[in-house]
Amino acid sequence: MMKQALKCGKLFCPQDGKTLKNAVVLVDGNEILAIQGEHEAISDGFGVIDLSDRFVMPGLIDAHVHTGMSGEASELAASVIRTVGDVAFTALHNAQLDLNAGFTTLRDAGSTGFADVALRNAINRGDVVGPRMLVSGESMGSTGGHADSHFAPHIQSTLLPDLCINGVESARRAARYNLKYGADFLKFMAT
Repeated sequence: MMKQALKCGKLFCPQDGKTLKNAVVLVDGNEILAIQGEHEAISDGFGVIDLSDRFVMPGLIDAHVHTGMSGEASELAASVIRTVGDVAFTALHNAQLDLNAGFTTLRDAGSTGFADVALRNAINRGDVVGPRMLVSGESMGSTGGHADSHFAPHIQSTLLPDLCINGVESARRAARYNLKYGADFLKFMAT
């Protein structure tokens, strides 16, 4: 990846809360090397991106998303027929919308079939463009709680895995299951 010099019209600096005018941000890959004034020389080897008509700020972080969900009221009913592939494509679409809105990091707090893990891995490999992702895999909770499904018993019995926690051993099993399949953190819903 080439070194870049970002010529900013205005640059917000979160360390002190100030906005700098006509600053230049020197970047190498994912690392900010320096911030300098517009009149300081830019070293050889830097490509220049002219953002002099833009307001530039660090990427935003959304600490609680569900990229695999649309947010529609009909989603619960649709979850019975949606495949993990459907969820993964919805997750990719939503993650890219977030990235285009300035969110460079997402914390996905619960997905179906580890679609969030697959998306994170595809982004990390460079297969698709998306924000940095921290993912939890499947949500965990107590029987009858928010993480439990509320389908009829004949449908519920066909759903795997059962990550309902009703004691120490089931909590251990659910946590190990999520970590085994790539979760960065564990999502437990207490209610």
